[in-house]
Amino acid sequence: MIPLRRLFFPVAALVINTVLAANPAAALHVFDTPDPLPPTSRRVTAVIHFDELDTTPGDDLPDAGVALPYRFAHGTIHGDGKIVDGWSRNRYVPPEGRSSLNPFLMTGTAQEPGPVTIAFTQSLRYFGLYVGSLDAYNSIQLLKDGAAVATYSGSDLAALLHPVPRVTSTGNYGLSRYFHFQATQPKQQFNTVVLSASQGALEVDNLAYRVVPSPALLPGVIGMGVAALRRRRAMKTNS
Repeated sequence: MIPLRRLFFPVAALVINTVLAANPAAALHVFDTPDPLPPTSRRVTAVIHFDELDTTPGDDLPDAGVALPYRFAHGTIHGDGKIVDGWSRNRYVPPEGRSSLNPFLMTGTAQEPGPVTIAFTQSLRYFGLYVGSLDAYNSIQLLKDGAAVATYSGSDLAALLHPVPRVTSTGNYGLSRYFHFQATQPKQQFNTVVLSASQGALEVDNLAYRVVPSPALLPGVIGMGVAALRRRRAMKTNS
C-alpha cells in the first residue's frame, strides 16, 4: 500500500497542472492601485486619456458625446459606446467622481449597449485602465487573435480588493480603482480588449498599455542592452 503522504503530492501536482492547463489565463497577474493613473514603474508604451477631444480648455464635449471609432497610435477603439464627460442621471458617472469634467469612455447604457472593442496592432504584455462605479455586470475580456485569454466580471475584480466591497447591479459609485492586467509569459499576451456591461454602464479612463517589441526591433533592443552592460563594466574597471 502506498503511504497517503507519498500519494498526495503527485495527485495534488496533477490537479494543479490540470487546472492551469484548462485555464491558461491563470498566469495573468491582475492587481489594483488607487490612483487614476498607472504608476510610473509600469513603463507603459502610452496612456489613452481622450483629453485632446476637449479642444478648448474648460470646454465640455457635446452633450451627445463623441461617437466611436477612436483611433490611437497602436490601434482603434470601436463598437457601441461613446466618449463623454460630466455625468448623466441613471446613465453614467465619471470614474474620477461627479465633479470631474475629464473625458472618459462609456458603454452599457440603453443608448450605447456595447460592447466596445479595443483592437491593437501589436500584442500586449500589459494593459491597465481606471474603472468607475464598478458593478457586477461589468466585463473585461482579453483576447489574442479572436481567442479568449481571460474574462473578468465586476465581481471578479472587486474580489481583488481588501476589504472586498459590496458590488451590486446598479454600481458602487464610491468605488473607482485602477486595474492592471500583466501577462507573465508569452502565451498570455493579447491584442484585443472587449468592454461590456449587461446592466448599468461601464465607465473607464486612462487606458495604459505596453506593446511587445516586434521581432525587427529586438536586435536593436538587445544591442542597447549589451552596450549599456559594456559601459557599466568599463566604469567598474576604470574605478
